Amino acid sequence: MSIFTEEAEKRSNERRCPNHPERRSASKASNLCGPCLMGKRGVSLAVALRKVLGATVRAEYCGVMKGLSGETLELWTLIDAIPGHPEGSTVCRETIEGAGFRIEGRKG
Repeated sequence: MSIFTEEAEKRSNERRCPNHPERRSASKASNLCGPCLMGKRGVSLAVALRKVLGATVRAEYCGVMKGLSGETLELWTLIDAIPGHPEGSTVCRETIEGAGFRIEGRKG
């Protein structure tokens, strides 16, 4: 192996994701790969795609409740499962929308 090849490999290895060593980093500003970088920003690729594609989930409206800080939360019972919540779970609208889904259902 020539000195140039060794140097190139050394530089390549320096820019590897610490969580996924088989992946190169996504940007010069971070050593994280694309999926880790998106997760760090709080938006997973799956959630972003569901929002762009307009994914819906079937749910039945249950009512409202007061949150810990006094806000009113709409409660929905899931007819279809979403990531982290099986079918039949009662969750607030924010949880459904935070997973990248729109509610396909009716109030009342």
